[in-house]
Amino acid sequence: MTSKKDISQLEDKISMLERSLRREREARKLSERILEEKSKKLWETNQELLSLNASLEDLVKIRTERIEDLFENMHDCLIVLDEHAKITEANKAARDLLGYSEKEIKEIEVSDIVYEEDIEISKQFFEILLAEGYYENYEGRIVSKDGTIKFVQVNSNAIFDEAGNFKGSRDIVRDISERKEFEKAFLINNARFKTLLESLSTGILLVNEQGTIVLSNQQFCKTFGISEGPDYLIDKNCFEEVPHFTQLILDGDTFEKSMIEVIDKREVVIGEEIHFKNSKIYERDFYPIIGDDKYLGHLWQYHDVTESRNHDIKRESLLVQLEKANLDLKEFAHIVSHDLKAPLRAISSISDWLSEDYKEKLGEEGIQQVHLIKQRANRMQNLISGLLDYTKVGTAEIRMEKLDMDKELHDLIVYLNPPAHFSIEIQEDIPEIYSDQLRIQQIFQNLISNSIKYNDKDKGLIKIEYEHSEHHRFKVIDNGPGIDKKYHEKIFQIFQTLSARDAFESTGVGLSIVKKIVELLEGSIEIESEVGKGTTFIINLPIT
Repeated sequence: MTSKKDISQLEDKISMLERSLRREREARKLSERILEEKSKKLWETNQELLSLNASLEDLVKIRTERIEDLFENMHDCLIVLDEHAKITEANKAARDLLGYSEKEIKEIEVSDIVYEEDIEISKQFFEILLAEGYYENYEGRIVSKDGTIKFVQVNSNAIFDEAGNFKGSRDIVRDISERKEFEKAFLINNARFKTLLESLSTGILLVNEQGTIVLSNQQFCKTFGISEGPDYLIDKNCFEEVPHFTQLILDGDTFEKSMIEVIDKREVVIGEEIHFKNSKIYERDFYPIIGDDKYLGHLWQYHDVTESRNHDIKRESLLVQLEKANLDLKEFAHIVSHDLKAPLRAISSISDWLSEDYKEKLGEEGIQQVHLIKQRANRMQNLISGLLDYTKVGTAEIRMEKLDMDKELHDLIVYLNPPAHFSIEIQEDIPEIYSDQLRIQQIFQNLISNSIKYNDKDKGLIKIEYEHSEHHRFKVIDNGPGIDKKYHEKIFQIFQTLSARDAFESTGVGLSIVKKIVELLEGSIEIESEVGKGTTFIINLPIT
């Protein structure tokens, strides 16, 4: 039989077990609650990670697309090669340069596009790439798909794996064909410039702003006795070379002082005369070089004027002699004119006296001979007067003034008083010209008088016309007998006449005077004429 004590102990155990079970249940609930919370957080974290991973994938995709777009659209040509130098990637610029499609270019090896003559040097740069891991500024030629040869510059970086094995390269390729063409043209032009510089008869010295010589030529070296040639002077200080220059100059101190003053003023100087000890005379020019309002240096030029100066001296001497000769000739002409005309006048007077006092004794034939003597004497006087007039042309001062040509020509016609059977027509509205009145009158008086004298028509006609072009153009047109073309030059020669002197009393000086006057006025005279069709004299006078 169970005692109360045993029952009490049993109840205590049951109570303890119940408490323990209750605590265990509470602990389990707490664990479940913690586990639930942890699971929830873990799920939320996992969701966040999934979202971040998706965002990261999107970002990587965007960045990749941007890099690919940048690679594809870069201005420079980008090419990726494998370890066998075969193209694996090439952007649009590279494909355009080589002329291949995106598919075609991945079948191309470097050896397919390198110009044959550049293969060896390209191999040398490849060895540098393997040894150094890169190379820079390789310049060579490539051949595009259509056969065009192009110059390129290449910068390359090697690709190695983790084990250090070569796996290819990334190359930046630039088309430098235009630059190469420019360099070629520059070299050609530079060679031409040097040839031109050396062919100059002028000595050249170009100095920069620091006083350093940057350019010279052979003629300069010859002038200053520099046997080493132009290259010797390059990069030398100009002022340090001055003592060598001055020792050749007649007045070296003045030369040096003048040079320094000219450089300090930085103003253009032309034709400064320099006398050398060897009797040579040079003209020195100075040209400052200014760019963006900044002094950049200067250029000296030395011209050998020795010969021209000697010619000037000789010319001045000849001019003095010529002036004296002209004065002597003028004086001689007047003396001869006076001394010859006096006996000719006496012959003419004696002829008249013989004709009157010995008319019966001489008879008709004798009278004709005496008349012929008088005629020849008068002709000789006219020739002497014409010669004197010819020598006077150009001796009197030219007096330019405004001339009303319409009035001048009408006044001249009145003065000449042409025969009744002659008509002279003057074009209306002839403008005023600026010229020498006396000489203009001589020109037209001689031409009109000649037209009247030699006209063979019952009704003579002279027209005076005017045309305005780059000069004043006057025409004197007549309906006379005309002149054969073969005599067009001869008629302007002194003492030349086309008719027998007994038929027309003429000295042959008039047209010579006209031509000389026209040329004195810096004009010209022409003739248009055919036998039987009249004559036109054309006078061209400058517009001033």
